[in-house]
Amino acid sequence: MKKNRVRWIGLAVLPLVAILLLTSEGVLDSANASSPSGTVQRVWRNVQDSGIYDFQTEITEVTHPGPALANVGRSSVEETLSLSGHVDLPAESLEMSLWDAASGQGPGDALRMRMEGERAYGRCPTCDDWQEIDDFRGALLPGSDLMVYLAGAKEIAEQETESLLGMRVTRYTFEVDGPAFGEQMRRQMEDYLRERGELPGIITLDVARQYVDMVGQGELWITEDDLPLRLAVHLEFPTGTNDDWIEAQIRHDFSHFDLQSAQAPRLLDDPAGWITARLDGLASHAGTWRQAGMDALGLMAAAALLALLVRYGRLRRVRNAVILALVLIMVISPLLQSQQAAAFGDRQGARAAEAEAQQREEAAVRDYQDLLANAGWNPNLDP
Repeated sequence: MKKNRVRWIGLAVLPLVAILLLTSEGVLDSANASSPSGTVQRVWRNVQDSGIYDFQTEITEVTHPGPALANVGRSSVEETLSLSGHVDLPAESLEMSLWDAASGQGPGDALRMRMEGERAYGRCPTCDDWQEIDDFRGALLPGSDLMVYLAGAKEIAEQETESLLGMRVTRYTFEVDGPAFGEQMRRQMEDYLRERGELPGIITLDVARQYVDMVGQGELWITEDDLPLRLAVHLEFPTGTNDDWIEAQIRHDFSHFDLQSAQAPRLLDDPAGWITARLDGLASHAGTWRQAGMDALGLMAAAALLALLVRYGRLRRVRNAVILALVLIMVISPLLQSQQAAAFGDRQGARAAEAEAQQREEAAVRDYQDLLANAGWNPNLDP
């Protein structure tokens, strides 16, 4: 009787513990909602809850030659890229156009790209058909989240509120924490690779060096609907080949949000809706939870075998079967994981070699352009 009472008490307490774990973060969020940091985080969540919006982006990257002998005569190189597009996360779709405004191109000269699930397509301005291309989200839209730079936001400060485009807009400024941003990028990349089945469970990624040493500042414009109107960041990256260093100016302008979805329920106003939203957020990390589930199943299988051994260990057939199963698990599992790790290493090595070759080609083009610019050759004079 006493054992049954303890069991029923445990069953009653477990749901309460789960609710406390789910709501503890929400209580803290509600308490900090009025702070600049809480406001910025709430706006970020609203963007994720909406999942549908248009954007216009301008990226300006300047490569500065470092103080090395190999850089004598070289000047800074500026590149500008313009993007516009539409994001629909519930439908797992992304459409965007890309063009080089600095060279006189406009939207009519843009390269069109779109994502449908895990497949990417591209179409040049003079082409009629879409061609399947490599996934471009990692290079242009980290984690398919234009607000990801807020993961490294620190020293957030509220600035003035003003009227802009018929709306009341409040500006917030912040410093960019490179290691925090790099950690967010690492988690997103791990989730992405695990969802695609490319990253074995025994491997974790390192934070990229360019993010660890990255510094910068940013500014976020927030409307009365707690949604972003503009996010702008200025970033400086560490030195690379020949002590070159890069600075980038990135500006995102947002519009046409799904306002109904963006108004996420709050804990104190709608507890059931808030818990549902939290569970949906957990579901967005399906790859991580899938890997955790596989690990848990493995542990449960090992525990079941151990229980069989303890309960029926005196029976020779059961004992031999359990020992054989454990040996197979201990031998085959590491082999499979090693094979997956080797395949992952080969893929990453090939991608790194391709990126290095592209960097060498771009450096050669810049050197040739500098040579032509400094040659002093006059076509109107007789050599």
